[in-house]
Amino acid sequence: MVAFELQIFALRTFISLLNLMENIWNYGRIFFQTMTNMPTTGNYVFFEGYTTAIPYVELRQEDGLAKISWKYDKHEKVLTYSNCETFAKKHLPWLSAIIHCNDSHLCNLDDFVSSIQVQTNGQLPSPRMIVACWSLDSNLYFELHNNVKLTVITDMGEEKEYSIWNDEPISAD
Repeated sequence: MVAFELQIFALRTFISLLNLMENIWNYGRIFFQTMTNMPTTGNYVFFEGYTTAIPYVELRQEDGLAKISWKYDKHEKVLTYSNCETFAKKHLPWLSAIIHCNDSHLCNLDDFVSSIQVQTNGQLPSPRMIVACWSLDSNLYFELHNNVKLTVITDMGEEKEYSIWNDEPISAD
């Protein structure tokens, strides 16, 4: 009788260990998939008052927490202003853009400028936001202490120059 009870105990212990190992495997797999897929989703958010892009995950939006001001879909190349997903997508009012660092030509943004679309209620992004999205696409980033300028040719043929650290929205005219 004791041998039978020991066998039952051993079988229950074995089944419990199998269930525990299966749970550990499933949670580990989900955690690994989440961590490895998070940066590759291509969706990023920018919070009000911040200029660092954060890979998009489900975020709690509660009182006292930073609000999302812009969302950027790297694959679709769409920069969306807060809660404007239903608005029409428009191209930037630029024909060309070049980044200069310390007065030398550094990067041509023409392909990026022609492909990115902005989805907004009229609020245009800042040069800093546009360069941040371009940086996500190109994997090129600038140091703060450099004298980096963004020179654009507007759709009206005017040449304008912005600091890439400028947080003021660009003008449509």
